[in-house]
Amino acid sequence: MIGRIVFGCCLVVLAIAYGVVGDNYPAMGLQEGFGPGLFPVIIAGVVAVFAVLETVQNTLILRKIQKAPIESGVAAVAGPASGVDGHEFISSLVIVTAVVAAVLLMPVIGFVAASAGLLLVLSMVMGMRPLWKSVAISALVAGSLHLIFSKGFDVVFAF
Repeated sequence: MIGRIVFGCCLVVLAIAYGVVGDNYPAMGLQEGFGPGLFPVIIAGVVAVFAVLETVQNTLILRKIQKAPIESGVAAVAGPASGVDGHEFISSLVIVTAVVAAVLLMPVIGFVAASAGLLLVLSMVMGMRPLWKSVAISALVAGSLHLIFSKGFDVVFAF
């Protein structure tokens, strides 16, 4: 349980760092005031909020478990497992690595391609099967993003 709380705190710090990096992307001079750093900042905000909520929930569960009366050597309150199993740890590590790689690759390959790759990795980690479905959804989202921004906002992203 402590590991989940520490992991949540680390995820909040990582989201804030991700948001700061995204905020440092140059503005595109649009009158609306947004540029390539808008989506990383939004994603960082959402991840930070959910990580804080998860950490608070795990902290409250831990307090309930610690205050619960002991009945025959077992706490009366049933909570989530006290540790993180190997599969969860590997999945978390892959997700964090994919997000960092997407941020580092955005200036090189462009936002749309990096986002499509990130979405592909995330869908595979979350268990979307078969593989062609993950590839199709990633390509559809990438193409949609490109069309929305190129036709709707007249902003050209590297594809």
